[in-house]
Amino acid sequence: MPNLTQSTRNPQKISILVIEDDADEQIIIRRAIGEAFQQVDVMLADGPVKALDYLNHCITTSLRVPHLILLDLYLPDREDGWRLLAEIRALAPRLRRLPIVVLSRSDSPEDIRTSYDRGVNAYMVKPESFERWVQYLQTLKDYWLNTATLPDQRFFP
Repeated sequence: MPNLTQSTRNPQKISILVIEDDADEQIIIRRAIGEAFQQVDVMLADGPVKALDYLNHCITTSLRVPHLILLDLYLPDREDGWRLLAEIRALAPRLRRLPIVVLSRSDSPEDIRTSYDRGVNAYMVKPESFERWVQYLQTLKDYWLNTATLPDQRFFP
């Protein structure tokens, strides 16, 4: 069995789609991602329409789909987040493999359980401080890039 290292399993530079409707949260998340990830392209979408437009554009052009999606559950309500999750998964078969992490201020067991039932890969309760955001995102990076093995990027044209 070949010895796989981080550089051969997963890309050195990744792209993340952040779907967040709160402008202040967008700024915090973008800055925290910049500190947690060394090489990253961040695409921000402030709602379902922009997120779907971006993903459809990725599918129909040579633009790569993001390696990871961070999805705010309440856009502005949770039904909007869950609806968007279903729409993303239904766009193209290859998007079913795309890791989606839900972000939410809610720690409601119902929100968490239903999010997993609907196909998210992880659920993260939003931290209260910038420092905790950086720590959360560093942990996310360590898991998705250094521990988990992502699908071969050739399948993400």
